[in-house]
Amino acid sequence: MNEIKNIIDQYKLLKSSGTSSVLATVVQVEGSSYRREGARMLIDEYGNMTGAISGGCLEGDALKKALLSLYKNQITLTTYDTTNEDDAKLGAQLGCNGVIDVLFEPIDYTDENNPIEILQWAESHEDGLVVIVHYSKISPNQGTINAFSPTYGFKNHDGVLSSLSFDKDIKQNTYLSDETNQTNYFFNFLKPKNHLIIVGAGNDAIIMSNLAQNLGWKVTVVDGRHTHATKERFGDSCQIYLGNAEEVVASIKFAKYTAVALMSHNFQYDLIAMSKLIVLNDLPYIGLLGPKKKWEKMKEHLAKMDVNLPNEQQVFAPMGFDIGAETPSEIALSTLAEMTSVLNQKSGSSLKFKTSRIH
Repeated sequence: MNEIKNIIDQYKLLKSSGTSSVLATVVQVEGSSYRREGARMLIDEYGNMTGAISGGCLEGDALKKALLSLYKNQITLTTYDTTNEDDAKLGAQLGCNGVIDVLFEPIDYTDENNPIEILQWAESHEDGLVVIVHYSKISPNQGTINAFSPTYGFKNHDGVLSSLSFDKDIKQNTYLSDETNQTNYFFNFLKPKNHLIIVGAGNDAIIMSNLAQNLGWKVTVVDGRHTHATKERFGDSCQIYLGNAEEVVASIKFAKYTAVALMSHNFQYDLIAMSKLIVLNDLPYIGLLGPKKKWEKMKEHLAKMDVNLPNEQQVFAPMGFDIGAETPSEIALSTLAEMTSVLNQKSGSSLKFKTSRIH
């Protein structure tokens, strides 16, 4: 979602200056590709790009296609076939070994339901929703036509899909084909932002918070010290809970996309927070800063508090991957990498040992 936010911010600047732009969206991939379906890039009339649809190999040709789409004022679909080893015909030497469909949509700033306005509506909601894109290799493309939220319904109530029957509980990218008109609907699932809850507002928590926010995560800090838990220290975009450790649970909205780091440097405060978190079965990650013996001691205290440990697998103590981290920045890096692997349900091992394809 961080990439979408960057695109939206750039869109606002281009709109205010009257600079024309085109949105490129990867709508379908067969085989291997550096970026998957849902990757987006905004290109302005001067060739400036925000976002990415590949690792850099498609962008050169995509720029030409975007400017042509802008010149024609027409939504266009381009297919990049990189399965041929001799892919020099594309002039890009891609080497991705995949077939990639990219949709180019000129942006009409006067349309309140243009593709970026739809993305902006989607980005403003946190409940996990679907952006709906219509495309075809034969008939005219309608492009990004709507977004659907389980909580708020459709963004564009006049859209073609307002009356179309589809699974409204989508939790991953999926497709719907209209064989009669030979068109496809791409349902691009935008999951809720990963949410990092930091228990403790020390200086190392600031580093952790900044890195997580750079990754596009939502960040909440819980601490009882009014001198530490402040917007001045953590920034306006960080949510602050000033109070008791019990209040950490109140900050959780979507538990399955949430990771908690207990790093208050106060054993009793971390203990109380742990006692409230450990009973949440759908919370995938609770990290504890400090040596392993700290967790062993904490378990003894939890037992005396009659707190059951229904799923000890959700506790990562010590938290973080073993990368030899020493400094607060390295610890934040190793911890956020581990959190990402858990939230994405991946092993976190080196890609060099992966036997299947990475994309």
